[in-house]
Formats: sequence, C-alpha cells, structure tokens
Amino acid sequence: MMAYVQILRPLNLAIVVLTQSIIYYLVLSPQLSQAALSPIQFGLLTLCTAIIAGSGYLINDLYDVASDQINKPEKSYIPRQIEIPKAWRYYYFWICLGMIIAIYLAIETHNLPLLTLYPLSIWLLWLYARTLKKSGVKGNLVVAFMTSFVTLILIIAERHQLMKDENADLLHLLFGFACFSFLVNLAREWVKDIEDIEGDKVINSISLPISRGIETTKKWIHFCLATSIIAVIAFQWVYPHTFHQSIFAFVFVVAPMVKAAIKLSNGREKADFHKTANFLKLILFTGMIYLLLFSPIVKTYGIAQ
Repeated sequence: MMAYVQILRPLNLAIVVLTQSIIYYLVLSPQLSQAALSPIQFGLLTLCTAIIAGSGYLINDLYDVASDQINKPEKSYIPRQIEIPKAWRYYYFWICLGMIIAIYLAIETHNLPLLTLYPLSIWLLWLYARTLKKSGVKGNLVVAFMTSFVTLILIIAERHQLMKDENADLLHLLFGFACFSFLVNLAREWVKDIEDIEGDKVINSISLPISRGIETTKKWIHFCLATSIIAVIAFQWVYPHTFHQSIFAFVFVVAPMVKAAIKLSNGREKADFHKTANFLKLILFTGMIYLLLFSPIVKTYGIAQ
C-alpha cells in the first residue's frame, strides 16, 4: 500500500502545497483589496495542483520502467510493487478526480482559465512522458514550465485584481519569481540528464547530453544560471530593496548559484551531478524565501527592514 503513496512523491507534493500556500497567504493575498478565492477554494486549487504534479510523476514512471531499472532501481515502484495495469487505473483515478475539482472551481469562481489549464497540464505531462522526454530540450522546457506553473496558476486565479495599476509591482514580483523558478529548474533538468545519461541511452533518448555532449550541456546550464544571476542583480535596481533584502539576495541566492556553476564545472562522476541537482533544488527554496521578504506580513515584524 505504501508504494501507492510513495509513487506520487508525497514530499514533493507537500513542497508544492507549502509553496503555493506561502506565496498566496504571505505575499499575494495580503496585498489585494479583495481575493478571488475563499480558503476552501484555495485549498481545492492546491489539491488540484498537487494532483497534476502527482499524476505527472505517475505517468512518467509508467513510461520509464526500462530506464528506471538502470538509473534508480531501488526507487522504481512499477512493476516491482505495483503491476502496470493497476498503475494505469490509479493514474486515471487521479486525473478524473482533478478534473472534477477543476470544473467545480471554474464554476464557483467564474474563472474559465482554471478549467482549461487542468487538461492542458495533464496533456503536457502525458506528452512529456510519452514522447518529449526522449526529444531533448523540448521535454526539459515542459518540466521547467510546470515548476513555474505553481506560481503562474495563482496569478491566473487572481488576475483580475493583479491587473489593476496599484498591483503592478506585485504582479511583476510574482512573474519574476515564476521566471526564476523556470530558469533554475531548467538548469536542474539538464544536470539530471547528465546524471542519467547511461539509462537514457538504453531507451534511445536524445537528451541534450546525449545529442550535444556533456560539455555543451554544461555551457547551457551555465547560461541559465548566469541569466538568473543577472536577473536577480537587475531586480535590485528596478525594484526597491531594503538592506536586508539585498544582502539576502546576494548571500543566499546569487552566491549559491555561482557555487552551483563551479560544482558543475568540476563534476565528473554521477554522484557529483546528483549533488549539484539537489543543490539547485535548495536554491529554488532560498529563492522563495527571497520572495517572502517582500511580503507585508514579514515587513510588519521588521525582518526585511
């Protein structure tokens, strides 16, 4: 029974729910005159987002049985613990439940995009697992986009309020974080492709490291990290910062990205790239803390003064 829980990556889903909750209740909602979502509706939105993510992990495992036996045999649940037909039924259960929630939310909030985004997301993740994952860069772009989707769906849910002139800075802040998440996760996807290169060769994947080589892939990763660093520094000039906000940005966001670039350059073994991928996940977390420093609730307690 635990395999049915673990295959959905509960820790990752908890991070998705926690990230959306923190952004919505500490950054977004306090700065809006009237939020579009009630607490129950927001809870259903986060549940729907978690279902999208969980179903993505599940469909990915269904199409990755062969490569997972090589890349991570100790973490593969299909077919060792869950038979393939049962895994498919489990997948259909979750996507149907998510669709019901999406329809309900769209009707209750009079927000049609919330309905159209759900099947689009499910289709993109299915397409990624079925085809795009083996096609290199296009698959990486889908995964990176789905990471930024955690923030973008909140923007769409509250778009009517965010489009008002008085909320322009808040919209730019949230969109900037979504772009940051996209770039860092894109870099992380390419690091993971380097880590999994042997298993990907078995399934005839044309991932970037296979098609262009590891050194070229490293250059693209460095480009993503450099772009992120420049964007964070530029953001210091465009958006008003306190002293503590600027220090945090340089010490916990910019400096770790520089360190990640160095670790990547020096990496040679699979374990090195695994550590770099985990380090980039930590940078995504510190990036969210950086976003929190612009929350009026955080400022109230003088943390970001």
